[in-house]
Amino acid sequence: MSLYDLPRPAAVPPADPATTEPIPGQKAALETAAVAGRRAADWLRSLPGPPGNPITGDLADAVQEATAGLDPADCDDVGRYGEGGVPQALRERLDVAYGLPTAEWFSPAHRAVIVAVTGCVLAMPKALANDPISAVEEDLPALCAMLDSTVDVLAAAASDV
Repeated sequence: MSLYDLPRPAAVPPADPATTEPIPGQKAALETAAVAGRRAADWLRSLPGPPGNPITGDLADAVQEATAGLDPADCDDVGRYGEGGVPQALRERLDVAYGLPTAEWFSPAHRAVIVAVTGCVLAMPKALANDPISAVEEDLPALCAMLDSTVDVLAAAASDV
């Protein structure tokens, strides 16, 4: 019996994003996400707290940057890995698990909404990287609606006080 080393298959180069055709509804979905993210970021910036705190500063900026940078072409069609246009460093800035519990100047309601906002924003690139077509058609509109609703609920509660 003879053993042969078979040649390895050539690596398939990733698709050039410039040649990838847009998904129907992609432009509108990405614009809606950017608007919802900008609105959520503005809400975060309006929260009470000491000047220079990371929630009203860096986190608000990260929310706006992440929703403005979403990219359905930033995925690996084979393994469904990718960043959806939001690099790891930016996703780390959206992680509120460490700073939020010690932010005593926020009410529990504020903290819950901050977690909801970051959860929606973090889900957007994951959905795009996993299944760009479903994300554009279903996930992004739903996540934008949740993001808008979250901000609306707390804004209404703040105006009642």
